[in-house]
Amino acid sequence: MTFDGGTAVWRRDAAARPLLVAAVAAAVLFAALAVVVSAHGLGPLPGDGRTHRFLMGHRPVWVVDVLRVVTATGTGVFPYVLAVAAGVLVAWPLAGAQLGWRPERRIVFVVAAWPAWLAIGQGLRHALMAAVERPRPPVGDWVGAHPSGMSFPSGHAGTSAMAAGLLVVALVLRRPRGAAGWIAVTLGWAAAVGVTRVWLGVHWASDVVGGWLLAAAWTCVGAVLARAFWGVSVDHGH
Repeated sequence: MTFDGGTAVWRRDAAARPLLVAAVAAAVLFAALAVVVSAHGLGPLPGDGRTHRFLMGHRPVWVVDVLRVVTATGTGVFPYVLAVAAGVLVAWPLAGAQLGWRPERRIVFVVAAWPAWLAIGQGLRHALMAAVERPRPPVGDWVGAHPSGMSFPSGHAGTSAMAAGLLVVALVLRRPRGAAGWIAVTLGWAAAVGVTRVWLGVHWASDVVGGWLLAAAWTCVGAVLARAFWGVSVDHGH
């Protein structure tokens, strides 16, 4: 699938099929987990309780300090910085290319599309959180964080994973030097943010898994669209 000269030209793209399959699989797993959470009265699942108790017993002050720093990057401005970086990375080869739109408008659109996709994903996550209405772990178990809202799916885990996923998609599309290393660092950061939410006692482990599954589905859909519009190298010659 390609986008060329301002007109969408769709064709069969074998590489898009696994992305669509992955998106559907992640969405189905997310829905299944939401059903299981609801069936258990919205309380902790068996694995949630064990993980929660273990991490509560391993929270020295220095660990909490590190967790607070990492968890703070999972919301607010930083995920959008990563989304904008993804947009810039994808838009960069368009500079100087002969395009159907005015080049500057095309570039602005490409850059803006990535944080916009993250914002829409966050809106979806908020709606799902309100629909499930799962309570958080007991307030007395929280440390170093003062969250608001319901618990499933985790907002920090979902937002950071969506932002990381967008940057990974951009890195795969453009393949700059050192892309593999940046992909590893980006995914490691998103995973770390999710872990902090459980370790700080403000989410059950299944909340974080739910956030990751939602992010995986949303990112795969975004990847299909990104391949459709910007996945093919731009022709500078004519």
